[in-house]
Amino acid sequence: MTQAVLRQAEAVAFPTLPGTYRRGDVERVLRTVSPALGLSAALFHALLGMIQTTRPSDWTNPDCDAICFKPQIEMARELGISARTLRGHEAALERMGLIRKTVGADGSRGRFGKGKIAQGISFSPLIIRFAGLLNLLERVQSDNQRAQILRRKCSAAKRELTRRLSTLLEQAPKHPSLQGQLRFHASLPRRYEGLAVGELEMLFADVDNRVRDIGIDLDLLRNSAAMAAESFRPYIQDTNQEDSEACSASDANERTACKQAEAQSPTPAPHGSGDCFEKSERLSDRGHKPEFTETFSPEQLYWMASDDMRMYLDARSHADRPLTQHDFIQAAMDILPARGVHPSAWTEASEVMGDIAAALCVLVIDANMFRVARPVQKPGAMLRAMTRLAARGALNLHGSLIGLKAWKLRHDCQ
Repeated sequence: MTQAVLRQAEAVAFPTLPGTYRRGDVERVLRTVSPALGLSAALFHALLGMIQTTRPSDWTNPDCDAICFKPQIEMARELGISARTLRGHEAALERMGLIRKTVGADGSRGRFGKGKIAQGISFSPLIIRFAGLLNLLERVQSDNQRAQILRRKCSAAKRELTRRLSTLLEQAPKHPSLQGQLRFHASLPRRYEGLAVGELEMLFADVDNRVRDIGIDLDLLRNSAAMAAESFRPYIQDTNQEDSEACSASDANERTACKQAEAQSPTPAPHGSGDCFEKSERLSDRGHKPEFTETFSPEQLYWMASDDMRMYLDARSHADRPLTQHDFIQAAMDILPARGVHPSAWTEASEVMGDIAAALCVLVIDANMFRVARPVQKPGAMLRAMTRLAARGALNLHGSLIGLKAWKLRHDCQ
């Protein structure tokens, strides 16, 4: 080596990873973003193998270049591929701007000139691009979470479609739309893991529209046959029509809304008291614990929801029909990302207590985030806690809803 080349090598300042990132962070990020970069499994395997031969300190030291010095034949043997295949991988990775190949005329690799001249596979291009890869990682993770949410929305919509189809089949087995809806239902994929975000969005829109269409058919059937609400409930309905603002059958109903609120528990705790408010005179006559859909109307639930939850419900509302159980389920799932709740928390809740109960838990939790006294700070943890209570049969969701209703009445009267 000439003295001029050595002096030039000494003057080079090599790129380093930003902040406190290390070589292991590069490997972790690449594992997630490699499909988005267009890296095949074989290319990723080769890239990762070469990265792991470098010294970790070289990725953060401006005086050193992060280089794979291992001879090509030896590297190929470790990767379980031929040297020819590895040469192809190196060329592809260089074209993608992830490595720079600097070898001797005879293909030699190593350190020369007292270690000042280094030849091999340099990862300086990858280090330079790392900040951009972090941005890509954020987009990929966001897309992955969106895909998770969409898969759950599709599953919930399909369950609602199945339920409404069963009702339509029972009520009108010769309905003109039934066969087409059944064929659509049969064509739906059983699993959604292989679908991209765009495909999932289209699938959900199709299923959601079918759910709405069958809802319209069921409404027409109900109206034309003058069915009693007690024998046909495709939607969230209010069976306590005497008082749209209070569920209590006590003399509290004779007082004003503000007085009622004061008589009730002002703290809408997720699993607080409220047993006395569930003893509605009409419902107790039936000899069973009332369902949520029997106690609260869509209008009541909408009024009890936070402003943010109402926004999601408004996005699903139609002037020609009331909000339905399906709308509350979908709105609950839509608001979860904004509240920082992991999709798995919804999955656990819906599996343990069902979609509508899980949705009403989200409604209660979300509304309680805006209380002045003891607001919910961690909605995801609260949803998991309510799920654990439900699994033990200890969740008093009726009490939580009635407590929320009491708090809302009191808040509106102030």
